[in-house]
Amino acid sequence: MWNNKAAQEQINEDRNSWCEKADKNFDSLKNKLGKVDKEITSIKSYNEVMSQQLQKTANRIESAKSEAHEQLQQAKEEYREKINTLDSVYSEKLEEMATLIDEVKRMAKDAVNQKEKELQAQMSKELREIKAFVDENIDDMVNERRATLAKYEK
Repeated sequence: MWNNKAAQEQINEDRNSWCEKADKNFDSLKNKLGKVDKEITSIKSYNEVMSQQLQKTANRIESAKSEAHEQLQQAKEEYREKINTLDSVYSEKLEEMATLIDEVKRMAKDAVNQKEKELQAQMSKELREIKAFVDENIDDMVNERRATLAKYEK
């Protein structure tokens, strides 16, 4: 198609140059996305740990509840008045624990949601920047090719 070997070589050089730039930009994007993936993985790990801790706490509460109930039944026969006092204290503590567990769950959920929003915003911003950069470079590449073609067509 081209009669002028120098023009073809220039076009090939331009194409290779832009391909290298695109590869670098793609690698940069991959690195950034890798970091975002690591952050998401970290958040998921944190969430899993919090879920496990909450489950352990719930199991301990259930275990403590069962043990306390048995002790209350035995003590009920011996100490009727003490059972009433212990029962009210026990109920208050369970309510406090339930409130604390609910608060920890809410805090963990809020922290995860906030971090996800931050990461989504950061990722969107970086993708917009990369898209703008690529769009600008594509225009430059087209203009350079046109200039090269015009130069060798003369």
